[in-house]
Amino acid sequence: MLSSIVLASGCSSEQSQNKQLVNDPDSPALKLKAAKQTEYPLVLKDACREEVTIPSEPQRVAVDNDELKDFMKVIGASDKIVEVTEDSASSLWGARETILAKSKPDFFIYPAPSVLVYPGSEMCMNIQSFRTMGFPIWVTGHSEIARIASDMLTVGIILNRRELAEQASDKLGKVIAQVKEARKGMPVKKIYWELGYNRSFSKNNQVSSVGVGKNTLEDDLLSTAGGENILPWLDNQSPDSFPTTLEQLRKADPDLILYQNYFRSPEYVPPEEREEWQSLRAIRTSQLYVYPFDEMRYSGLPDNLMALLKAIHPEAYSRITVNN
Repeated sequence: MLSSIVLASGCSSEQSQNKQLVNDPDSPALKLKAAKQTEYPLVLKDACREEVTIPSEPQRVAVDNDELKDFMKVIGASDKIVEVTEDSASSLWGARETILAKSKPDFFIYPAPSVLVYPGSEMCMNIQSFRTMGFPIWVTGHSEIARIASDMLTVGIILNRRELAEQASDKLGKVIAQVKEARKGMPVKKIYWELGYNRSFSKNNQVSSVGVGKNTLEDDLLSTAGGENILPWLDNQSPDSFPTTLEQLRKADPDLILYQNYFRSPEYVPPEEREEWQSLRAIRTSQLYVYPFDEMRYSGLPDNLMALLKAIHPEAYSRITVNN
């Protein structure tokens, strides 16, 4: 799912650079949209700012994981997939390379969704050896929803599936604009997004709450919907398994807690029943919201963003539903 993230190390200046790339007026999507049809060869820069040459329409596309299969379906290009490289037998780089050499794709989309990608990041460094394999590689950077909308159109045009790709991109872009406009002028609310429980064997089997960190797609969705993620960004800390201490929660004192109401382990206790959380503002004011999606897939992003707006600013959500 989209929250299965490997965070690339970086610093605040690198994060700012990534933001600038997302809002780049020279983005491939804006340039390609102006054209009437896809003309090859295409020469474009991916999320690593590497120049990628696509000599002709790709017919055999490899993708890195099942999430990117969903991305291909959304843009109307799933029939072009010949390989998915990431599974239990191919988690190592050498295995991926062997699979790619065997399947002989003419285009490869990488890496996992939601990863923070910028020139010099871990993901950009990892893929360098693959660029010599004889086929174009398109590195995505999907830790921001606006970037995803842009990439839907760009990849769709690269694969000569312009119509459906443009529809998907426009649909997601419209929802982003609606949400931002509806919550304009409303206060930013502090949010804790719990992803589940985690057992620490190094701490006497202690079970702690695990939240979503910065520089993730979830973090950007919160920001778009008018929320502020209370968790920090830490170098080399995986944001999809960010152990959250009681001290952190009490200090941040979130206005709202998002959580999954899935009883997947005997240790699980719903937030409102946790004795140590009773002093938190969100618990005292009953500001708890069970987010209605388990896996955050590309096909569900418009609905997921609306669900978060409804949780954070229900009055803003009502504006949209009334206007529609």
